[in-house]
Amino acid sequence: MKFRSFRLRILVLSVAVSGLVILGFGGWTWTMLHELTGIHRLDSELVAMASGQATTPPDEWTWRAFEDALARLSEADPTRDMAFVVLGRDGRTIYQSAPWPEGLAALLPVPFPERPSAPPRTIYVGTSAWRVALQHRPDRTLIVAADMAPYLAQVHALRNAFLIGVVLALICVGGGGWFLAWRA
Repeated sequence: MKFRSFRLRILVLSVAVSGLVILGFGGWTWTMLHELTGIHRLDSELVAMASGQATTPPDEWTWRAFEDALARLSEADPTRDMAFVVLGRDGRTIYQSAPWPEGLAALLPVPFPERPSAPPRTIYVGTSAWRVALQHRPDRTLIVAADMAPYLAQVHALRNAFLIGVVLALICVGGGGWFLAWRA
């Protein structure tokens, strides 16, 4: 396809070059934001909580204190909903925190305490997503989960704002290129 109009060639060239620069910068910014504030931070918090709690003595009082600590974290940051469950070697539930989502434990693999703890992963229960960290011990497995709804809402809002900004920027660049070509 050959463009005969000088204005059209300038428009396409300016939008293409600007679009590539904006998308490249946006991709880099997205990666940096994701690394600094995203899922990696949540994963490190979950692993720290799970590994710290898994080393404590396995009794009812300890689990209640951990549940209270998670409740205080949720009160301090209402966007954060956290829960945990303790499973025995045979897979039966030893202790379960009050806000534990129904059906989440059924989606997890049967615990094998001999295996090292797996990295955190996302489990979907119905329409909700939970980030889950497991800590295996010889006699029990501790599973700590965080609701990802606030995180996903922020990611979607950022993505939508970026896409709107890219479209508006390309319209402005295209209009400017068209105007300059017309003036030339």
